[in-house]
Amino acid sequence: MNTETLNTFLTLANNNSFTKTAKTLFISQSTVSDRIQNLESEIGRPLFHRTAAGAVLTAAGYTLLPYAQQLVELSKQAIEQSALVGHFNESISIATAENLFDTAVAYILSDFASKQPGCALNIELGHSEEILPHIRNYDIAFTYFPCFDNRYICEEFLLDEIILITDSHNTDYQSGIHSSQLSDIQLINVELLQLSDVIQYSTLRIFPLQINIISKAIAFLENSNRYCFTLKQAVLKQLQDGSLIEIPLLDIVLPRSQTYIVYRKDYQEDDYLRELVQKAKKYVIDKFS
Repeated sequence: MNTETLNTFLTLANNNSFTKTAKTLFISQSTVSDRIQNLESEIGRPLFHRTAAGAVLTAAGYTLLPYAQQLVELSKQAIEQSALVGHFNESISIATAENLFDTAVAYILSDFASKQPGCALNIELGHSEEILPHIRNYDIAFTYFPCFDNRYICEEFLLDEIILITDSHNTDYQSGIHSSQLSDIQLINVELLQLSDVIQYSTLRIFPLQINIISKAIAFLENSNRYCFTLKQAVLKQLQDGSLIEIPLLDIVLPRSQTYIVYRKDYQEDDYLRELVQKAKKYVIDKFS
């Protein structure tokens, strides 16, 4: 079971087409078929149902999927780390929630990299629920959920406000809105879990748009009458330049969003990692002092 074959399996699982997989990987369709057949022989079970609509994962295929992803990723990391030898003194593996990267972590890492050119940074962006199960692949992570792995220290990081926003040209509800009126507006859903305790989303009508990255929702607010609950730091620039405005909630208090910094317990033994942790903590202090 080699990574080349596993990568072919993952590509086919993603696009459900032997033809598209061959084009994506720049190999022949027969090579794709041979690799999948060899993998199925090794596993001892069919991994795909071949149908007129395309290749659909079987139960065995779904079981293999997360393990194949981990093996391919580990192989990629091993190659990257090996390639760094001789070029950098050390490297740090970092995972961060994408919204946190946009609002704070990018600044921290950029400042660190400019002052420590001898340290390579391997940065992966994703959702917190994707990062935490694989936390041991990273030296440090920035997430929206706490980590309970006993090999890591988990501390509170930034605390952010949740607000309701819309385009500045939208004059409806600029003086405020009641929770009962939320079902009357075009509300973009960005899956802020903290809202479930104060707003019953199940009572709202179907969302006209759902998107899982807060910063990507901004484009859908421009010159429209749509609204979105978001983290304040994610739209601070737009609020300051006046392109977006905040809509007050008149009868409920929105919760705040707590974020976390997670890093190896032995970070003190690594000069670069220790400095990065200190820089991140100082950023929080400077931000709120």
